[in-house]
Amino acid sequence: MKQLLMYIAWTLILVFTVGCQAVAQNEPPSIKYKDLIGRWVADYSQYDIPLPHGKEVLVLSPNGTFEQIFEPTIGQEKIVTGKWSTEEVNNGWTRIYLVGASYYLEGLLATQDPNFGVRAWDPVLRHHVSIGNKSGFVILYATRLPWNSKYDSKIPCGEKGEVILQHLPIGDLDAPTWVTFCKK
Repeated sequence: MKQLLMYIAWTLILVFTVGCQAVAQNEPPSIKYKDLIGRWVADYSQYDIPLPHGKEVLVLSPNGTFEQIFEPTIGQEKIVTGKWSTEEVNNGWTRIYLVGASYYLEGLLATQDPNFGVRAWDPVLRHHVSIGNKSGFVILYATRLPWNSKYDSKIPCGEKGEVILQHLPIGDLDAPTWVTFCKK
């Protein structure tokens, strides 16, 4: 009887251990702070959105500061700086707060209005958030491919397991567009 109980106990431990390893292998690796440091570029010509026209370059520094450069196809570039921080949300998603950043998806004029703000749907947290000049910050999400590729087939960069950054989705909530930043 004692041997049977020992056999059952070891079998359960083995099954539990193997099961936990199988679940862990299906989850994307968590995103580390160091994965986010560097130069990221979003090319707005990749998307069917009316505004803006150009590229947004975001440089995340290890000291928690960022530089955001908008390079319009016509006109002068705009540079802003600020601080960034992260928050792990769930299922491999990391939320990035850019305090002092401009929100270019509404066009260059909106970035010059101190009262500009937008309520955007956050599909990960499942509620609306206020972003833009009035709130004082912009939100991006970091994730690994291909775990979020179901949201937008126009992801212009990255291979399986690589980190990408994305603005909160814009457009139709049933078929949103995720503007993607590629590490360059």
